[in-house]
Amino acid sequence: WCEIDHLRRLHLGACPTEECKACTRCGCVTMLKSPNRTTAVKQWEQRWIKNCLCGGLWWRVPLSYP
Repeated sequence: WCEIDHLRRLHLGACPTEECKACTRCGCVTMLKSPNRTTAVKQWEQRWIKNCLCGGLWWRVPLSYP
């Protein structure tokens, strides 16, 4: 699966260690927990708690172990 957090524009690596969620519509991937804690970032992320940027719903991606 994808190795970029599309919501935060962060590189997740080839085998992410953080739990992620993916959009059921477009496949966009993002981390469940935010590494940033600034007010502006919190407000941005609150907009996308239930739905993806495209309007699709999120589903939790299980951590894959090598």
